[in-house]
Amino acid sequence: MVGSVYGAHIFYKSPAEMYSDIPLGEVEIDIEQMFPIESTEAREDYLGEIRVWTYCDDIELTFQLVPAGQSIIDFRDFTAEVCLPLNMIFVVDLTSSMLQYMDKIREQLKQLVLFLSTIHNAPLKFGVVGFKDHPTETVQLRLTNNYAEVETIIDSLTVEIGRDEPQTHHLGLQAALDDFKANSALVDDQVIIFISDAEAGFDDEPSFEEAKAVAGEIAELGIKINAVLCGRGDPPKTEQLQQYTNITGGQYTEPPKAQDRIISGITSHPTWKMLLTPITPLDSFHLRFNSSRPIQKEGHYTFYVSFYANPIRWHNPFNFKLIVNLEKGQSI
Repeated sequence: MVGSVYGAHIFYKSPAEMYSDIPLGEVEIDIEQMFPIESTEAREDYLGEIRVWTYCDDIELTFQLVPAGQSIIDFRDFTAEVCLPLNMIFVVDLTSSMLQYMDKIREQLKQLVLFLSTIHNAPLKFGVVGFKDHPTETVQLRLTNNYAEVETIIDSLTVEIGRDEPQTHHLGLQAALDDFKANSALVDDQVIIFISDAEAGFDDEPSFEEAKAVAGEIAELGIKINAVLCGRGDPPKTEQLQQYTNITGGQYTEPPKAQDRIISGITSHPTWKMLLTPITPLDSFHLRFNSSRPIQKEGHYTFYVSFYANPIRWHNPFNFKLIVNLEKGQSI
């Protein structure tokens, strides 16, 4: 995809090419017509869709936005945004001490589903896990793009009588992990929203080892845990939920009234968007792929691309390229 800026106009000339000595797959870019940037006002627009087919294992896709021939010095901001497929699972503590927070949690989660399904251009799925004291009490909706079904199960989340603390964090985390393993592609951004008001336990006794082990496996697969601590921020639950986020690269929403700030806590640092800027041409993003089906163009990965530009007055013409390259990955 090659773009040029002349005065206040941006347009695209040709698709990106994939370079390889062996048939790794195909990359296609579908670019829509764009409108001019008016004067010096900031401009946002949707560029198009990138589709990737792979025919062998251990493949990496590289995105890089680079200037062609000169650096960009007369734009306040110029970035291209690549939107990843997103799979998000809500893991909610449904024991009795959570009763006072559940109305706000249900409201926030439904609003988050509506918000993301409205603004997120790439494929999007949600799952729900409600955990209690024992495995047989777990409530679950596996990853789906049926948002009405997601809202229905969120509405049905109700607490039941049980011990206030500690709680079986590992049951909820394990159910989410199993769902990701079965229903989520390696290239998808994968996020757990973990909500509780209690420390971790096992067999009704305080124990962090079980939940910590599951969180470690989650981190190894590149899944982020965004933890929301309801109630008071007392030890050891504060340290435990912070550790979930620290080892997985997620966000921690702390008391007081964390249940009122679920949406802002999650969307303030979206990991499902990659921002590329030609100001720093050496920046790039790599994504590891599992092989899609071997039959040509049956099963593909989809990404959506948009741009943001904020020029200064009388900016000079410049050229840039968005490079999308499919390469043989390194064995890990």
